[in-house]
Amino acid sequence: MSCAQCPLGSEAGLARPVSELLAELADCDACPLTVAHACDATHGAQLVSLLRQSAQQLRKEQRALKKANNVIRELNDAARQAGERIEKLETLQKESLRQADSELQAKVDLVSRQQAAILALSTPTIEVMDGVLALPLIGTLDEQRAAVLTENLLSEIIRSRARYAILDLTGVSALDGRSSRLLGMVASAVRLLGARVLLSGIRPQVAQELVSTGQDVRSLLTTRTLKDALRYCAQNA
Repeated sequence: MSCAQCPLGSEAGLARPVSELLAELADCDACPLTVAHACDATHGAQLVSLLRQSAQQLRKEQRALKKANNVIRELNDAARQAGERIEKLETLQKESLRQADSELQAKVDLVSRQQAAILALSTPTIEVMDGVLALPLIGTLDEQRAAVLTENLLSEIIRSRARYAILDLTGVSALDGRSSRLLGMVASAVRLLGARVLLSGIRPQVAQELVSTGQDVRSLLTTRTLKDALRYCAQNA
């Protein structure tokens, strides 16, 4: 093989594996790297040794690179799988939160309906006779209960064209300033519809609290008992 045909003289030859190059150079008797002269042979042998060492180092680096690429692929796969797990967990978490919110809202709605039903039952409006409504009050009168009471009472007054609305306070043991004002507001709303309010069953303590809070009770008809209130309504029908 002549030097013009030497694989070291072309890019294609240099691109070949080092082991193949060394094998081809070793078979070439005319190559300066393998010439028989003592000096050239010594330098040639050293150069071949260096090339072999370089080839071994290159193979080691290639193996290390291949191993690193495998590790990178494994890490990428692990990262992808972790991302998929995280995405699934986020989806499950969102679905769980939506379900929890839905269940909570359903419970809140149920409690609201039950509370409204309890309030309606605690403030019953009874048509005791033609044109006369009676509302027996028990316990305390707060803003929410007063609002339900007023709405139900006004609706019944319009429906039945009642002339009298009896608020029986027999079951009310005490009133505070706010309850007294709420009671006065209910009576005022009834008067605006052309009906009259009667307060029956007022206990002494409740009467004192109504007066002490400055509530104007002169416009309200009062009776000792619900029976007296009904008698009054029947006589003035």
